Amino acid sequence: MKRGPRLLGCILLSAVLLAATSNGHAGAQSESGQSGKSSTGSAKAKTTATGKLTATPNPIKVCDGSGMGVTTLSWTSTGAATLEIHVGKPDGKLFARGGAGGSSATNKWVNDGMVFYLQDASDQKALTAEKTLATVTVGVTTQGCP
Repeated sequence: MKRGPRLLGCILLSAVLLAATSNGHAGAQSESGQSGKSSTGSAKAKTTATGKLTATPNPIKVCDGSGMGVTTLSWTSTGAATLEIHVGKPDGKLFARGGAGGSSATNKWVNDGMVFYLQDASDQKALTAEKTLATVTVGVTTQGCP
């Protein structure tokens, strides 16, 4: 019977998975749907702040054929002095900057599937996925148009 190495491999894999889930990293997801990331060695520090980001309306009804619309982004946060909203990726184009809560309307440039990132910018260092407090994906629809 040659099950020794295979069994040992399964036990080691189980131990690694158990350790990862007990630390809250394997498969952990935030409200924004992002997987949790562990930090070891020289990895970037994850923010301890929390936040919520919403878009109203979402989806945006667009009846002029342009495929682009206007929405208002609203945010709240605890534990972060300075917040930024970026478009498309954590360090994408800056849309808005403010304190723990606020809102800002876009112009007519939001397209279907556009993602906005609420970032903790308190330490004024590079914006990374670890500093993302929340995301919102905005939809555009023609449903209900004449």
